[in-house]
Amino acid sequence: KQYFWSKKTWRIRRMDVTLDMVIEAVAEAIGQLVFFAVEAEENNSVLTNIGGGAEAVKMAVDALIAVADSIASKFGDHPKIQNGMLETGRQIRGGTSEIVRCAHLLQQDKFHKQAKQDLLAASKIVMQGTVRELHLADKYDVLKLIAACNQCKAEIDKTQNLTAEQLVAVARALSAGIVNVIRLSSERIKVLADPMMKRRLDNANNICRTETQTLVRALGAVLQQPGNQQAQQEKQVKSRAVHAALDDIIEVARLSCKGMFDELDMDFDLKPNSVSLQDLRDAHDKLRAEVAHLENGIANKKGEEAANALRQINDLIRQEINMANGFLEDCDDEDSKAQIIEAINELQNAPSNLAPQAKKAVAPNASRNDVEAVKATDRDILNASSALLATVSPAYDAQLARASRKVLDDLVPLRDSSIRGDKPDSTARTKQTIGDMQAMGPIAEAYAGLTDDPSKRKRLLDGRDEMKRLAPALVTAVRGVQDNPRDNAARQRLDDALNSVARAATALGDPNNPAPIVPMELFSSRPVERKSVQRRHYDPTAEAANAFLQPAADAKEIISRIPELLKNRDNRGLDDAMRDLRDALDALRKAANDAADHEDNPDTARRIRDAVRGLDGLQKNYEDDVAAARSRPGDMAAINKVKASGDRLGDGIDKVVAAGLPSLLDRLLDNSRILNAELDDESDAAARGQDPTAAYLDAADTGRKQLAVASALAALTPDGDKKKRMKGAMDDLVRALEELKRATEAAKNNPNDPRAKQGLEDAIKKVRDADANIIANCFDDPIKRALEEQERARQAMQAMRDAIAARDKERALKILQDLQDRMKRQAALCKALGRTAKDGKSKANILQACMAINGAILGMINTLQDMITKEDWDGALNILDRLLGEFNKVDKKLHDAFAPPPQEDPVPKDEIEGAAMQVQKAVRNKVIDESTPEGRVFAAAQRVAADMILLSEASRNGHKSEVIFIARRIAQHVAEMFKNCQQVCDKCKDPILRDQVMSIAHAVRNITTQLKIITAVKATTDKEDPTVRAQLVKCAKQLANNTVGICNAVEIASIKF
Repeated sequence: KQYFWSKKTWRIRRMDVTLDMVIEAVAEAIGQLVFFAVEAEENNSVLTNIGGGAEAVKMAVDALIAVADSIASKFGDHPKIQNGMLETGRQIRGGTSEIVRCAHLLQQDKFHKQAKQDLLAASKIVMQGTVRELHLADKYDVLKLIAACNQCKAEIDKTQNLTAEQLVAVARALSAGIVNVIRLSSERIKVLADPMMKRRLDNANNICRTETQTLVRALGAVLQQPGNQQAQQEKQVKSRAVHAALDDIIEVARLSCKGMFDELDMDFDLKPNSVSLQDLRDAHDKLRAEVAHLENGIANKKGEEAANALRQINDLIRQEINMANGFLEDCDDEDSKAQIIEAINELQNAPSNLAPQAKKAVAPNASRNDVEAVKATDRDILNASSALLATVSPAYDAQLARASRKVLDDLVPLRDSSIRGDKPDSTARTKQTIGDMQAMGPIAEAYAGLTDDPSKRKRLLDGRDEMKRLAPALVTAVRGVQDNPRDNAARQRLDDALNSVARAATALGDPNNPAPIVPMELFSSRPVERKSVQRRHYDPTAEAANAFLQPAADAKEIISRIPELLKNRDNRGLDDAMRDLRDALDALRKAANDAADHEDNPDTARRIRDAVRGLDGLQKNYEDDVAAARSRPGDMAAINKVKASGDRLGDGIDKVVAAGLPSLLDRLLDNSRILNAELDDESDAAARGQDPTAAYLDAADTGRKQLAVASALAALTPDGDKKKRMKGAMDDLVRALEELKRATEAAKNNPNDPRAKQGLEDAIKKVRDADANIIANCFDDPIKRALEEQERARQAMQAMRDAIAARDKERALKILQDLQDRMKRQAALCKALGRTAKDGKSKANILQACMAINGAILGMINTLQDMITKEDWDGALNILDRLLGEFNKVDKKLHDAFAPPPQEDPVPKDEIEGAAMQVQKAVRNKVIDESTPEGRVFAAAQRVAADMILLSEASRNGHKSEVIFIARRIAQHVAEMFKNCQQVCDKCKDPILRDQVMSIAHAVRNITTQLKIITAVKATTDKEDPTVRAQLVKCAKQLANNTVGICNAVEIASIKF
């Protein structure tokens, strides 16, 4: 070992080396030294003679310092970096001297405990300093290249309205700058390990080289012929081309990092590129297109097209996940975070079987099932991508709602301080309010870039513009009151301005609602105008339910007695029974007709009347059969015929009750939707300091209606246990409404008391929970009802497509109205099911479905209604297609929520073990045949995962030497993987796929070197250092992600053998 280190270090010192060429030798030397020291410390044993190892570390560090000092001497234009490198070099040299000193001490006393501890501490200093040297050197290179690119971009921007002399100067400066950029980027290409990064830089260099010359010629042509439009156009095209190439060089420079540290974050003191929702939408659209290309390649048996599509699909999925992680960092809502994380995991796992399925399906002898399997996985991928997109959108809903509430919270203290004459305070509060108003603009703009609904996009952008327009008017109004605090006209202008801001903030804070309930007069003595959300309803009561239940029960009881009366030839009893049966059926008809007359939904009313007409026919047949049996006393065949006819009549009675029952259930869902809207009103009124009494009265009235419906349904159910649960839920709602009454009174009397506001919010939550519990208990099978409603809604959409295709406006609008009512009730049912769900994942899926129905689906239905009314049939079909896409997302969420829970993987004990399990899950479905290079890659990945689990256990248990040993073993597995990746690339015919495989392979190999360094540093720490632990976890996650990526890339590349 000592000979190897010495030889390697000597060889490195004799070469023209860079820092990243030295660092592996330093890492190897320090790692081995630390391993010996930690092993002796843990076992309380004699430390091996490490004098030669210490000398090897010194030689490697001497080479490192020599290279670093040489590089730092060129950094005079960046003194901060230069001084940092020189200072770090001194620290490394001091640490190395300490290592040598400790080694000499341990040669004299092999049990010298303090020397062992000092040796580990010095080793840590050397390793951390080595990494810092690399970072500083690379930071300088990157900043230098970026500065050169920015200088060239500045010269390009100067090419407007030039004289001949200026043109010559700009052309010379631009040419010299481009030459410098090409030189610097060519140097960077030499140190990059990632072939895709190399290719991007090389392509950008070529564009800069060729297009700059063409640009200079175009500038000359424009100067000679200022009116030549063709020359002007060519100049603009070439300027954009060079500009784009320079931007690409900057992006690669920022993303890349020398050698093994390309995965570490670097502080460039530059603003990172922000990712917008539109970027996520674009990636989703590209993914959809690539899935179509994949299916086309499989259908036409074009292996190359299928392989390229697979590569693009994996890249786009990775892009979507990275963008979603960016949104996750910005999201401060815990529920939204949980939903985004779940969607990321779903998308990450969706393509696990795609590559082997595609490989089978593209074969000439592929079966139909092979092709269908690919299509099924494609649907899963697109659904997962859509779900990810759908979870990011609610996060923006939450951000807008919070921003809106923040603006509204600003208004009352702003008005108070202005009227009070406190100019400094009102000025500060005005600035704060304007800042909060302006903060809503970027959120609305980003959200508008995501939504497919044009009316919603318009509301968002209009709301943004309205907030911009109102800001100067608010400032003017505040100044008017500051100058004349007692001027009533100035106060009224301030009130008008504040009311306008309140209305705009409320509307922008609820972009999913085309007609939100906004405060008409937040600051005025005039009464608040409230927009009613009520509608006329049939109010069923327990008596109305009995009007169904009692005659139905009486009729069935009578039907069961009549055969016995016929057998006993009891004509008088038979006459009484038939008369009572007619009375019971007449009462049932009356109850059903009353329900149909009060039913708003024409289809439901039609079903009730159809059931009544069917009952009429069955009754007539039954009476005829009874009369025939009566005319033939003792004829058992005739009596048996009466029994069969009675069974059919009983079924008819059940159909009438069943037809009338959904109207009660529909009322239950309508009341729930209205009740929740009124509770929202009460909550908003209290938050703004208004009297919440009016909103409470509306909510209490709707709550009483809900109790009446529940009471009617409880009377209808024959199940004693269910009736008991329903009555318990009704009692909960009664108590919740009483508590809400007390909380409303407290909030009214103490509008600025935080405890009163919180008490009101708690009472509102109890009412919502009680209402959800009523719905969950009133339905025989609410889950079945939700899934059946989904299917009915899908059928309605198909019928609407037919009506639109036939240009049947009246029919289309009728179907659309039914669909709108159905989806509103579905949203209410989903909200109730979500609030009562026990499983966290199911709850998230159901509530996401509810949010999508209330947002995108109902918004698109409104847009569709406008287009059908205007007879824009092409636009209507386009919106209907989008509506169906959103509906499919909801459908998948509900099916996922209601599906039986899959067998769960073991819960990881920590994040490192979780990363290892991610690799195991990815390799689980791979064909591991170690006679092939791709099979050996998968086998090596399996071994990496197994050792990562051991690494996790050793790290938790504090076994430092074992941690180092396992990290070195993982590096050996990765070296084997890298070698087999090269063999895969030798067999693959597609150069792009080859680049992709080797790009990830280089990253994996470099990460393992980082892992060895971090484990060595961790071993030198006496106590658990959270920073080092975080670095170890991050490194393990990167190793897992890239190992999964290399397995997928190798599998795709094997298609092109």
